[in-house]
Amino acid sequence: MHYWYSGRTKPFAWLIPVMALALVLGIACSSAAEQEADTGASAPAPAAEQQPAPTAIPQAAAEPEPAMTEVSSGRVTLMLGGFGAEVFDNTVGNLAKEPRKHLHGNLTSWDRIDGQMEIVPGIATKWELANGGNTLIYTIMEGGKFHGGADITMDDVLWTLQHTVGPQAGEYGGSVAIAFSKISEKVELGPGPRQVSITAQVPIPDVAVYWSENEGGASSGQVMPKRPITYSADKATEYRELADAYNLDPVGAGPLDLVEHIPQTSMLFERFDEFYYQPDNGFPNDKRVQFSEMLMTLVPEEATRVAALATGEGDIGRISQATFDQVESGGGSVVFSPESVIIESYLFGCYDPALPCNSKGVRQALNYAIDKEQMRDGLFGSEVFKINGFWIVTESTIGYTPELDPYPFDPAKARQLFTEAGFKNPDNPGGKDFGPMVLNTYPDPLLPTLIESARLAAANWEEELGLEVEVRVFDKVTYGKIRTKTPEDFAGQAVWVAQNTRMDGAGITRAVAITPQRESEANKPFQPNTRVHNDPEIFDLLTETMLSTGGANAETDWNAAYTRMRDESYHLSLGYVNAPWGVGPRILTWNPFPVCEYACAYHTITIPQ
Repeated sequence: MHYWYSGRTKPFAWLIPVMALALVLGIACSSAAEQEADTGASAPAPAAEQQPAPTAIPQAAAEPEPAMTEVSSGRVTLMLGGFGAEVFDNTVGNLAKEPRKHLHGNLTSWDRIDGQMEIVPGIATKWELANGGNTLIYTIMEGGKFHGGADITMDDVLWTLQHTVGPQAGEYGGSVAIAFSKISEKVELGPGPRQVSITAQVPIPDVAVYWSENEGGASSGQVMPKRPITYSADKATEYRELADAYNLDPVGAGPLDLVEHIPQTSMLFERFDEFYYQPDNGFPNDKRVQFSEMLMTLVPEEATRVAALATGEGDIGRISQATFDQVESGGGSVVFSPESVIIESYLFGCYDPALPCNSKGVRQALNYAIDKEQMRDGLFGSEVFKINGFWIVTESTIGYTPELDPYPFDPAKARQLFTEAGFKNPDNPGGKDFGPMVLNTYPDPLLPTLIESARLAAANWEEELGLEVEVRVFDKVTYGKIRTKTPEDFAGQAVWVAQNTRMDGAGITRAVAITPQRESEANKPFQPNTRVHNDPEIFDLLTETMLSTGGANAETDWNAAYTRMRDESYHLSLGYVNAPWGVGPRILTWNPFPVCEYACAYHTITIPQ
């Protein structure tokens, strides 16, 4: 199989006018009306206009694992803190990643090859760009199956992509659909056999990577069976009725087949023997699960999850450092998802000269004034919290070097920078008043001590810089609405939320630091204000860096970009979390993938026969 992006060294470079991309990680909003997507089979561009498809660098392929001959007849019970909105078509709703990522099969996937995490083929055997980079072409495997045994056909893939990213998708879809529909032109079969293509108004070189199985929020690469119609305004009611019917009886192509769903209680899955990702289909490993059933059950309270691990009522559940001893004393163990979660903290709207955070020295001072070791030792533990990396960048991210690690705790340096910026602090009592500082956060099961860590940072700022700090606790939905619809409400404030790390940070970098945060009828053409800055040099740097995404120079180019972003300190860089899971004694093995904040790599779970 050939594919145009794998791991950290597959070469390609496409000219990307990034400022035009209000794309995949765009701002969420709601929806309502549109036109049916083009279903013709015309080629996306004449051959003369197509760019040559890059070829994969030969690599030492992993020795294929033998097909499994024994599967445990037992059940694995995974306890989750929430199921999301329990909508199985994530284009129109929201579902927790654990069920979503395993019910559905993806056009592109990820795997550990010779110890290295790589983006690899899935239902698509390869993908390539044409038409100056504006057209993405997938070649679809033969022999793929949906749950129940039906073949995955070209019509299924075509309908799925029309539904998820066609020009009309913003009329009923969520944030990804809305963002992409603004620049989408058509989705069609061709130009060759078993190919389907997506054409946009601008180049889309990183889309196949973002739509892969590994990306935390991406849903557009998840293939579903074709429904009888594609959307149009006159069919809106029927279209939504079909979506509702699918949610009652969802069919996917992933390793787990949903057989029973009790809302807000549990989801029971069976192993899908015909899951496409297995050596018999040419894949390097067998990602079918090694047990017969998985029960995902809703258990919001950590104490209840810990008790269930000891009694055998549960096998896997998210825990915190405070309960490690309880899990282990009950016969269980602690397993970590390495490099999986960060505290994402950045300052909104600092391009306003009237705001204190407009000063780079002030932003750097806020970084120097946070005691990361106190946070690590008091709230997380040294196994969980690592003071390494920058923002979503960890040791496994393209562009990482140790120079990106967080600012050290240096209160004297923080006060010096505040003094140089003219602000009052314990060393400069006559300076100008900084005013109130706000940290916005919310409870998140990804990081049970998220709010406590925000309060610790606030206490550091109060003690070391003399600031008056308010920790404002939202629910996650309300926070998301403000960030999306009225981000100016957070101007001059910091957010303190959980975020998943990335192998390739291009998409989220575009969303946070390149893409304008929101269009306004009163402000067109829209000024290039992102969530954090409007610095022309940073726009130019990141725009140029996007050109190397997936190319031979990606490591050095992205390192330079992240180094500049770290210096600018719009982000309050802290470190990352190896997310801990409590594992009951029935689980013999489990090796979660790195940079995966949800429970993943189920194929590595073994239980007694």
